[in-house]
Order: sequence, then C-alpha cells, then structure tokens
Amino acid sequence: MKEVLKEPIVEACSRCDRITQSKQIQVCKVYLVPEAMWRNKNCLMATHIEKKVIKEEKKLNPLKKSKRSMKKK
Repeated sequence: MKEVLKEPIVEACSRCDRITQSKQIQVCKVYLVPEAMWRNKNCLMATHIEKKVIKEEKKLNPLKKSKRSMKKK
C-alpha cells in the first residue's frame, strides 16, 4: 500500500486531538495540508476550538405581529 505524504501541522493545530506522530513530525489525521484549512479563519475539524452559534431573530412586520397577538387572546 502506498503511503500518502502529509505536511506537518501548523501552530494553530497544536492542541487538537486529531494530531498523530508520523516518523519525526506531527501530522493531522484528517487533512493532508493542515495549513490550507487555517487560511479561512478556523479549521472545520479542530477539536480545541469552541464553535459559537449565533441565533438571529427574525424581524416581523409590526402589523402581522399585532394580528398574531390578537389571535392568542
């Protein structure tokens, strides 16, 4: 079986649980080129980063809002 060449991790990956030792370097278990995953802010598979979900409230037309409140009574 042919061994795939993986690039070493970047500093941002240092605390991730998906790191493994390969020969003399640390590599990512998921990605071949970890540096590419950190170009767009955060790596999608990073285990050491908390992902915050921002819930956006829908804006409702005031007229519809008043009609809905009247139905509830």
